[in-house]
Amino acid sequence: MHIVTVGDVALDVLVDAPFGLHEDDDTEARIVLAAGGQAANVAAWAVELGARATVVAPRANTVSADLVAEQLARTGVDLVEISVSSIATVVSLLAAGTRTLLSDAGDQSWVDRLDPSVLPTDIDWLHVSGYPLLRARDPAALVAFVEAVRRRGVSVSLDLSSAALVTAFGPARFAAVVRQLEPTLIFANEPEWAALDLHHSNLRCDVVIKRGAAGATVVVDDVASKHVAPAVDVVDLTGAGDALAAGYLVGGIDVALQTAARCVVRRGAQPVDR
Repeated sequence: MHIVTVGDVALDVLVDAPFGLHEDDDTEARIVLAAGGQAANVAAWAVELGARATVVAPRANTVSADLVAEQLARTGVDLVEISVSSIATVVSLLAAGTRTLLSDAGDQSWVDRLDPSVLPTDIDWLHVSGYPLLRARDPAALVAFVEAVRRRGVSVSLDLSSAALVTAFGPARFAAVVRQLEPTLIFANEPEWAALDLHHSNLRCDVVIKRGAAGATVVVDDVASKHVAPAVDVVDLTGAGDALAAGYLVGGIDVALQTAARCVVRRGAQPVDR
């Protein structure tokens, strides 16, 4: 199986301050730098599960971009690069039992230069991160890219990515973009799916609703089934939804839940040693 993902790669800065933050003073913390970004995470877990994976994503001439590219290469992910001035950076702050994400989207101009002709021919799934759709100057270029790949007979999956960004974009407007993509499958957590409100009612595709520790709900042909997640001791939730998506594409819901469980018992969003 060959999965191609399209979306941001990012530098993840994982900050663990278990006793909270001290305002205007030093706070002891464990800080880890790692590759991240939704498209990269899905690809890395897909390779871990035995699939081939390629990421179509921005690449900058910066130290952070080099670090991310080197880690992806070590995991066995192929990278189709589009040159930009800066890639995304996400700070994941764990403090006193809370998790806060601080995101710098980087240079999003790469979306305007997507070229389906550079992709390999043996693609089974094209997995689209919602972030570039929601952040690009105009999502039309990404929609056209997906349409060109879909015409090859490739199945398309989409992750809605962010309830806050869907709301800011406009649920009705975003639902119209999703209909243009004609995905076979949508991944969303409960807030993301709710953010579309009734505007998702006429989307004709399967849906996997990610519910964290409660597992997942899978909707196929308008029939919903609930699936329980394995009980594990959670260390870091970063990337769990991306691991679940990779597992589902490779092997269905049981593999999806097992892969998400593997992700949360370690630090970081990808299956590499910290």
